[in-house]
Amino acid sequence: MLIGAPSRVNDVMPAANRSSSSRTRYEIDPGDHFRAIRRARMTGHNVIGCYHSHPAGRPVPSHCDLAGAFAGFLFVIVGLEEAENGCLSAWEYVQGNFVQIALVRTP
Repeated sequence: MLIGAPSRVNDVMPAANRSSSSRTRYEIDPGDHFRAIRRARMTGHNVIGCYHSHPAGRPVPSHCDLAGAFAGFLFVIVGLEEAENGCLSAWEYVQGNFVQIALVRTP
């Protein structure tokens, strides 16, 4: 889970995968999701997105990502198909489509 404010990730919190098809599908553990919400609220932030990997694919949204997408939520994806350490991209769901968002590392 990604914790922060619009346009800025301040913290990350892992969430267990509850899917029985863990190589092709990711289902966030509800308990972990609620823990992330509580952690975010303690610092005056919100859960603004999630991160996950595509172990055999590129860092672009899949059909499963599209099926679970909603506006205002950041999707950070690591694709492990092309690069030794993976490739990272960020996406936002806008009016029925994913739009790639630039990632900028700040101090």
